[in-house]
Amino acid sequence: MSPPARPSHPPKPRLCLSVGVTGHRDLEGETLAHGRREAERIFTTLARTSALADPQGIVATHETAVLSQLAAGADQMFADVAVGAGIPLRVLLPFNLVDYAASLPEAARPKLRHLAGLARGVWTAPGGVSDPERSYHVTGMVMLAQSDILIALWDGEPGRGPGGTAAVIDQAVRQGIPVIHIDPGGGPTRVLRSAFDHLGSERLELADAPSRPCDEAMLQKLREDLLQPPTDPDQIGALDAYLAEQERRLRPRLEYPLLLAIAGIHTLKRSHLFVAPYDEKTRAEWSPFHTHLTPLEIDSQGLLNDIQDAFSWSDQLADHYAQIYRGGTILNYVAAAAAVLLALVGVLAPQIKPVLLALELMSLSALIANTVIGNRRQWHRRWLDYRYLAEQLRAMRSLKLVGAFGPRMGANAQAAAAMPWTDWYAAAIWRGLGLPPNLRDGLDVERVVAGVAAHELEPQIHYHEANSHRMHALDERLHRAGTALFVVSLAASLLGLLGYLARVPLVMESGEVLTVVGAALPTIGAALFGIRGQSDFIGAARRSEETARRLRRTLERMRVGPMDLSLAARLMEDAAETMAADLGEWRTTFLDRRLAIPS
Repeated sequence: MSPPARPSHPPKPRLCLSVGVTGHRDLEGETLAHGRREAERIFTTLARTSALADPQGIVATHETAVLSQLAAGADQMFADVAVGAGIPLRVLLPFNLVDYAASLPEAARPKLRHLAGLARGVWTAPGGVSDPERSYHVTGMVMLAQSDILIALWDGEPGRGPGGTAAVIDQAVRQGIPVIHIDPGGGPTRVLRSAFDHLGSERLELADAPSRPCDEAMLQKLREDLLQPPTDPDQIGALDAYLAEQERRLRPRLEYPLLLAIAGIHTLKRSHLFVAPYDEKTRAEWSPFHTHLTPLEIDSQGLLNDIQDAFSWSDQLADHYAQIYRGGTILNYVAAAAAVLLALVGVLAPQIKPVLLALELMSLSALIANTVIGNRRQWHRRWLDYRYLAEQLRAMRSLKLVGAFGPRMGANAQAAAAMPWTDWYAAAIWRGLGLPPNLRDGLDVERVVAGVAAHELEPQIHYHEANSHRMHALDERLHRAGTALFVVSLAASLLGLLGYLARVPLVMESGEVLTVVGAALPTIGAALFGIRGQSDFIGAARRSEETARRLRRTLERMRVGPMDLSLAARLMEDAAETMAADLGEWRTTFLDRRLAIPS
């Protein structure tokens, strides 16, 4: 059998709206019937994902899925309505099916087994019945981390413990997840959402959550706010351009690697010019992580491959445009300096003035063409966007393995159509991943954490420590070289002045040479300082140093046992937030540093 064809473009996302459900167990009669009618109305509207505007064909597939813990009462009712409407069901259980069935009233057990058998996937908390309260809490946490919306059949009363209906709703509100509150007493159904009043959700009390009536228009708005691809022309154009990208195996712009080689930072390598196929390169980098998880016998390979495929494109394209943009920056300063130097040489060699003028014209033309082409092809923006996206995708493999919150949460803070395309795409990839893999027990959790520590955090720490050292060294060497050129120029000018005052024949005869040297050396020095300032090497070094420090703190905590799923998820989220903070600062620093003609 021949190997599958290598994809020719970045993957389109499989868009899935995940609807978590919760509610009381002791509901029956008209109370449950009212909840069922409301659930049918809500699911019918939310499932209309095909109605989303997608004229560019950005999304590969649309789907709505319901996530339920299949507890007696509201959970089973919601799941039954979803199955009846043809909506895929995904199940999350605090214990294995046998133990969980034993914990439910006998009348609810057949429905539990029936619905679990129809589910597209079943996730089970690793703790089991040894700590039931903790298992219920973890199951609720993992469900929320996978949910875009939470539907709750809730009487409005305070909670009766962790993992209960009120506790789950309160956590959802604090996470910014829209909550559709169905009143079992027959009152109007409302939507609770912090984004209605543009409030920060973290400190929001449940009683103070902004709410709106849950009519047809509100449900449609919710669906569109969470899923709709960007509508801003610039953002949709950038997303279209990304999805149309092809592998760029040749990197002909060697200015930046040459600068590092000349500065003695590292040697010029073949990989700076020729790149392996994207999937092969990323597969080799991620292979140790896959191998580490093999003994767990969890079905994570497909999940990790989906993340890996998306990451591979953004990561390698980011490297490609980084090298082009940095090379373009260096070329501009070198070309500007060369134009000045050629004009100065003309003073000393007027007999070759036409040749020098031609070379000067070529230098200026190269500078202008490089700037115009680079900005027209958006080298700068593509580098920033693709690197930002790649690091969001990289964090997904650890976050998803432990059921933590991922980049999907960005969509809860603002309408998806108004989001940067990178955030929307990362959230869409996350949505398409489905449930986390099943971890059997605490030992499995600890092995996953050990794998993340060894194959994600440690490499990132080593990269940032090496990058900090590399950027510090490059900044220092450019500073020394530029300063030395100005000092030599100053010395030459001082020598010339003294020679003129003393009427030294050699100096009197070398006036033009001294003039050229006095102008040429500062010109080269200014180019070096320009490259140094535009590239912000020292800022990059400091950001990497701080990121490495924070990641190492998280790494040290990962190595302190015991480790349960809840703590593992918090640590993965902490690492992801550290990386996001670094990316945010870096992106802000370079946002306005497009290619420009040196002044």
